[in-house]
Amino acid sequence: LENCFGIDQQSKSSDKQPQRQRRILTNAKAHIKYIFVQCLPKYYNLIDLIIDTIINDTSLKTKNLSSCLTHLGLLSESINSISLASRPQCFETFDKSKSKIFDFYVKDVLLTKNTIIQFNSLTTFNSFIVEFADESIFKELILPNLEKAALRNSELIFSLVTPNLLNNTLKFKIDLLSIISSSKFLNSLISSLKSSKESVRIGSSISLCNLLNSIDYSITKNESLLTFTNELLKSLKTVTASSIDIKLLFSNVLSNINSNNETVLLNLINSL
Repeated sequence: LENCFGIDQQSKSSDKQPQRQRRILTNAKAHIKYIFVQCLPKYYNLIDLIIDTIINDTSLKTKNLSSCLTHLGLLSESINSISLASRPQCFETFDKSKSKIFDFYVKDVLLTKNTIIQFNSLTTFNSFIVEFADESIFKELILPNLEKAALRNSELIFSLVTPNLLNNTLKFKIDLLSIISSSKFLNSLISSLKSSKESVRIGSSISLCNLLNSIDYSITKNESLLTFTNELLKSLKTVTASSIDIKLLFSNVLSNINSNNETVLLNLINSL
């Protein structure tokens, strides 16, 4: 089972061994979630102990951090599956412990240097972030540490973390584009489109597209979208004519800007 938590997300679908591992992993996740949903309403007082066991077990984190992320994500999904009206204790107990999970995410995931983390485990864990990260958590905890982490390990952050983190995360809850556009992280994210590492370039492109696709235009400030567009176009102008693959990545991001704002549209037209 531990080997299945570490399957390569990029493995070919025709490969028999990864296919078998995916089936085992899918079934295991379903069973783990079923156990949580069945047991937690009755033993909700154990939720804090379960979280502590997952995030404080040094040997488990060192051996398989992906397993920790997967279990925390499944626990979060299970809490959300349990009827809040009939079992409020589960949600309340979990909510009181969420700060521990966010601290674990920052310390053991974002700020790690050499640990290998699997894409699918971050996808599962993302269900926790979507449900429990509010504007203050993102601005004061996640974003500042993303900026630090990008300098330490760009491949981890831009290839794995941000494609998940910005994949419709916090949709309709906060103005995520405005928060990122006013930070140093925007420049890091855009600059990574020109990285010498292909995985970083592709991951940054996916992240930026996911960010644009998560926009709620009823709350997003036009000034933020304009800032985002200006920074993107400014960076594009520094790309050499021979770097066709990089220009295609920029083009892909620009094609995801869906705005009726006249200033933004005119800025795009005049700059191309």
